[in-house]
Amino acid sequence: LVAFARWQEYTLLQPGLTGSTQQWLTIGSHANCSFRVMQMQAEGQTTIVSLCFKETTQTLRLPFTNPAQVENALMCVAVAWWMGIPQPTLQQAVNTLYPVDMRLQWKRGINHCQLLNDGYTSDLASLKIALDYLTQQKQGEKLTLILSDFSAPADASAHFYAQVLNLIKRYGISRLVAVGPRLAEATATLAEQGMQVHCFYSTAQVIEAIPTLNFSAENILVKGARVFAFENLVQALQQQAHETELTINLNAVAQRLAYYRGLLQPDTKIMVMLKAFGYGSGVVEIARLLQFSGVHYLAVAYTDEGVALRQAGIHLPIMVMNPEPAGFALLEQYNLEPELYDFGILNQFLDWCRQQGSEHFPVHIKLDTGMHRLGFLPEAIHQLLPLLTGQRVAVIKSVFTHLVAAEDAAHDAYTAQQAATFNAAASRLEAALGYGFMRHLCNTAAIARHPALHAHMVRLGIGLYAGGQAGLPAALCLTTRIAQLKWVPQGQTVGYGRTQTMAGNTLVATVRIGYADGYRRQLGNGIGYMLVRGHRAAVVGRVCMDMTMIDVTHVPNVAVGDAVEVFGPNLPLEVVAQQCGTIIYEIITGIGQRVKRVYHSE
Repeated sequence: LVAFARWQEYTLLQPGLTGSTQQWLTIGSHANCSFRVMQMQAEGQTTIVSLCFKETTQTLRLPFTNPAQVENALMCVAVAWWMGIPQPTLQQAVNTLYPVDMRLQWKRGINHCQLLNDGYTSDLASLKIALDYLTQQKQGEKLTLILSDFSAPADASAHFYAQVLNLIKRYGISRLVAVGPRLAEATATLAEQGMQVHCFYSTAQVIEAIPTLNFSAENILVKGARVFAFENLVQALQQQAHETELTINLNAVAQRLAYYRGLLQPDTKIMVMLKAFGYGSGVVEIARLLQFSGVHYLAVAYTDEGVALRQAGIHLPIMVMNPEPAGFALLEQYNLEPELYDFGILNQFLDWCRQQGSEHFPVHIKLDTGMHRLGFLPEAIHQLLPLLTGQRVAVIKSVFTHLVAAEDAAHDAYTAQQAATFNAAASRLEAALGYGFMRHLCNTAAIARHPALHAHMVRLGIGLYAGGQAGLPAALCLTTRIAQLKWVPQGQTVGYGRTQTMAGNTLVATVRIGYADGYRRQLGNGIGYMLVRGHRAAVVGRVCMDMTMIDVTHVPNVAVGDAVEVFGPNLPLEVVAQQCGTIIYEIITGIGQRVKRVYHSE
């Protein structure tokens, strides 16, 4: 595959052909292109593209809006289409695309600078794209370019570098940091014309010179060939981030989904709960995986969470569990389906639909069979029927309830009673409406323990991330790092309130996590522990807001900067929850938003 120039004239060389038998395929908006872009329109955080190939047109939604990412995606689409991949499969695959690391990423830099990282490609066309993006998204007027020599042998000529310099001048760059001998030689004319120019022969020299370059309140584009390893430069220029990370293993999430799916009959659908920021793990990334994996429904707590998913390109049906009248218009605009749980919200929604002239708006009815949180009581069904029958503004997609204690064998009789009450009420509602709907009452625990209650659909929540059958892989891992080590003499205390006295000379490590990050205060004074180099390190003293102290006296070769496992594959989340006297839900939903979420897939 050979690609060159901009996407308006990208060309694919068909493999396996040589000489005069080569077939060149082009992508672009020109009438003579093999893959012709008929229409391209941004919609929210996505781009809708109509692409024509061999008199057949496909419309795809790309999960990007910036030009470079759209171009990358179009290249993927064209190659896949040419290879004969069908449109539904192609759209599913496109939904899982995400921006390539080191390709037009904005990062917070030192001294109030903004970094635009594009150390992934090195050619004239991609430089223009990056400069376009820099000028469109800049914060402030000062534009700085850190640029390396170009790596292709064909780009070594003086004429080529003259084109580069003209491009730099055209975009109003005020400061240029040139890295590499060719570029350094070519930039002499820019310095003569008054531009601030700094020349270096290597990336290491630039990093060493950062203190003297005095970057401040600048928009800095970092653009270089891969051989210059500009990722090290970006790291040096980047504002230091919180070193505590929640890692989400997408492979483990997929394995957990497959496990629960294997417990179901083939025709039983799966709704996945993405409440509370996806149980603390993030929403959009997980939703993309679920969409690709073929789940049938998503559920969120509030309307704005559903809007965010739609803007990220998620097209699965989404149920909103706590709709509010102020957000009814957003439900319609973003094709979201409300849960209706009492007469107040039901009447308000039906009235709003009539005012808008809406018909057959999909809704979900919740019945309260014993949870006593939200839902219509079964004895109120006779009042509910007249409101739902004989009207055209809403259509019931599902009726559901919540099992109170499905995980506990001691309450199996009550679970059976809930199910019987639910089915009786749902059957009465179905008979009055004259059409069918989905029934669902199983949460994660009930999926495993009550197969007879799976009905038409089940709701998978916490089981996607943690808990469940032994042997399921851990999907979440919370780690931090050691900030300082110090010896505390016997008899001295550690932490606020002098609550714990050292029984002997103790090597104490202060780690970068506290209760503001979600590490519970109950874990202090030896109740909780973390893992350092595979060894248990008990918490000493009280947990602080941003820091926690642990005993690492017995840990060999311990050092500042060492990784610390707070929970994960080697320290199960269930253990931490037990130490706190709580449940895993509360632990993971309490992880602070300043804790960076990192997603990886093997």
